[in-house]
Amino acid sequence: MDALDLFDRIAAVPARRTVPDRAAVRQELATTARQLPAAPAGPRELPEKFRLRRDEKWQFCRDVVDLCESRKLSQQQAVTLLLSTAPGRFRLIKPTYPNLRRWLGKLGSYCARNGKREYNFDNIDALADEYVFGNQPKRFDEVVFKIFCGMYLTPKCVPFSVCYRETKALFAREYREVKFPSPAQIRYRVKQLDPLIVNCGRYGIDYVQNHSLYMLIRDWSRVRPGQCWFADSRPFDQLIRVSDGKGGWKAARPNVTYVMDAASWFCVGFDVTGESVDNDMIRNTFARACCEHGRPEMFYVDNGSDYNKAGFSQPITIEGCEYSILQALGIHLTIARPYSGRSKTVERSFRDYSIDFDKRQPSYLGNSPATRPASAELYYTPEGVKLLPSLEQFCEMLRGELDRYHNTPRRGRFKGRTPRELWNAPNRLRRAPLSDLELHRALLLPLPKPRQVHRGGCVDIARIRYYAPELERLTGGKVIVKTSYLEPGRVHAFDLKGNYLAECTAQCTTHPLATVFGDDEDKHILSEQLVIAGRQRRELLDRFAETTGHLAGLSIEEIKTLTRADLESGKARVTVLSKNKVKSGDHNLRLTTTRRAADEARALPGPAPAPASAPKPASRINFDREFSAMMAGENNNHIEGETSYDDFNL
Repeated sequence: MDALDLFDRIAAVPARRTVPDRAAVRQELATTARQLPAAPAGPRELPEKFRLRRDEKWQFCRDVVDLCESRKLSQQQAVTLLLSTAPGRFRLIKPTYPNLRRWLGKLGSYCARNGKREYNFDNIDALADEYVFGNQPKRFDEVVFKIFCGMYLTPKCVPFSVCYRETKALFAREYREVKFPSPAQIRYRVKQLDPLIVNCGRYGIDYVQNHSLYMLIRDWSRVRPGQCWFADSRPFDQLIRVSDGKGGWKAARPNVTYVMDAASWFCVGFDVTGESVDNDMIRNTFARACCEHGRPEMFYVDNGSDYNKAGFSQPITIEGCEYSILQALGIHLTIARPYSGRSKTVERSFRDYSIDFDKRQPSYLGNSPATRPASAELYYTPEGVKLLPSLEQFCEMLRGELDRYHNTPRRGRFKGRTPRELWNAPNRLRRAPLSDLELHRALLLPLPKPRQVHRGGCVDIARIRYYAPELERLTGGKVIVKTSYLEPGRVHAFDLKGNYLAECTAQCTTHPLATVFGDDEDKHILSEQLVIAGRQRRELLDRFAETTGHLAGLSIEEIKTLTRADLESGKARVTVLSKNKVKSGDHNLRLTTTRRAADEARALPGPAPAPASAPKPASRINFDREFSAMMAGENNNHIEGETSYDDFNL
């Protein structure tokens, strides 16, 4: 059965209309096809893609109308005949009867006096595919629906009627020329949206990713127990009582720092606090886990600032070298993808604790504000807070829960085995053990910048001076300082190559008049500091004398007179005379020389006695007597007001 036979069975053509022969139709189309009318000149030509589609639409409409006029066929019959005779003629459009009616409606028509309908084939630009020049009114699909979706697809779950009302008010003010759609039209368009888009707006991308998008498949059987550790923190969905600092109690959510083995889900360490979790708490938990179970090869954490603190997991650069606790322990750091809970297995354990542990407690708060029991607020009252467990009691409860968790068989890849069985398996990774001293030094947190060693072997940190005798010889140099919050008042110094130097202790201040007005502690501190200062002075003098071969204080000419035995003995210099002087740069003056020169000086004879003085002449004696009497006012022959020196034999 061909197309024409099918047409005859379906269309029920009247008897007076006969179906022409196909060959005749092809010839007629080839000879009577009219040329396309010239489009009116515009400011710009249509793009080639739009122009070709427009021309095929016009040609299709022209051919169908010509067939209807020449063969006395209906439009539907003409379309069927045209497609059967030239099936591949129209490649850029869909030549169907509904499209024909729509395109003829765009061309426009009128009814002539003889009752014949004429079409305006000169209006060829009306068949262009929505291509217009200049600024045009906004379409419903592009503007109205997008703004409505922006209001409607939010986690706030705003009602449909509110979003429709506000969108309509906005367009009534800004787009007056746009015909606003009805609520039924918008509801129809909303139903056509992809469910993933709706869920993304209503529940967020994380919800869609966790429930609908592609999920990575990880084979944790290829990871050995003890090889990789997860670490994360979370607040429990229950309350405990902690001190308010005023002698009373307050309700607080306990926060846990949790370190878990990736292969066995065995908890290697945890710590709980009623305050916020900081890096000190994380380092303490990690250090206790390393001391008890050894070091892992990999440490898997999230993007939190406390877990990625510089010096702990992220290295800091000092003098071109990188330092961090994980680097000192030989542990590789892996950071999870941001905002991706599926990348950390520890989140599954947290979910189990939330379901099986938190919900059993009377002070359960719910995992969201929407699910919080109304009676939970009563535990914040002075009477209700006394019913809450203390921090110590909560830790005991959590230890019991962990013990039950470690001994509970699990399904899936665990195959009915417990986390404790997997942790104690023979294939567990055991790295080379570290001594307590090596582990302690590796777990110290380095400060971001090197510190200069000041006078006396001291370094200043946060306006506190730390002293170590081993740093005295490094005065003026720089050292790397590492700290531990478990050792207040103490820091550890390393050289710029990372070698350990000394443990520095904080120096206490004392009363400036400790000997008179200070207490026993001030006097004790003063005596200790004086001992340190005296010891440093003596040691420096000894080192200086050793460096100079005990020749300091001798001149070059004196040193040139020494023999080899004198130079090697170290006793070529002797002190001949010493004197203490207050007004001098050096209060202890010493006269030193060589031992040979001192012996020669002592061998010199004593000085000769001074010669006896000659007696004075009589005239000189008389002159001195008279002059002394005059000066004492004993000369009565002297006339007042006169000056005479004639009596004196000058």
